This record gives sequence, C-alpha cells and structure tokens, in this order.
Amino acid sequence: MSEPLQPSGPDLSAGVELSDIPENGMLTAHVGGEPVVAVRHGQEVFVMAAACGHYGAPLWDGVVVGHEVRCPWHHGRFDVRTGEAAGSPPGPWSARAPGCAPASAGSPPPGRA
Repeated sequence: MSEPLQPSGPDLSAGVELSDIPENGMLTAHVGGEPVVAVRHGQEVFVMAAACGHYGAPLWDGVVVGHEVRCPWHHGRFDVRTGEAAGSPPGPWSARAPGCAPASAGSPPPGRA
C-alpha cells in the first residue's frame, strides 16, 4: 500500500472550465479535500477517486483508454462512467468518488444545483 494521496489541482466543487480538462484525458483535482481525477469525453466529464482501490496507486499517473483509466502499477482498469473495476487485477476494488456523478458541460458542480 502507498501513502494516502494528497489533494492537488483545482477544487472541482468551485467549478472549472471544460477546456481545463484535456479531451480524452485526465485532470488531477480534488473535491472537498478528496483527491480525484476528472476525465473528459466530448461534453461529458466523469469524476472518480484518484487512488486505485488495489494498493492506492495514483491513477493520475495512469492512462485513459476509451472509457477506462488504467492503473500505472498493476494495470487495473476502472470504468470512468461508474468508477467500478473493469478488469485485472481481479478483486472488488472501486475508484468511485463518494458523491460524484457524471456531469455534462454547462451543468453545475456537485452540490451547486
């Protein structure tokens, strides 16, 4: 296990410009002090916990492939739409960020509806 990740980047609860999140890429950020990554596909943005549920690897060092983020340490795959593990290594891990749901461009940040 690694040391807990520290919050970094912008606070998504304050909002960010869609252009701040690379198309088909990740933005390292935090929500309420919890480290997260924001992944953008077109006008959709998905937010998930930044730490891999397997050994706590920083997912911001991983890669985005389609709708998955791949862990840089053991190549676990997480579906950005749900935060659920999508593949190896096997196990019941999740990278779902508590209270985060997919958002589209122009929608308010979580807790700002």
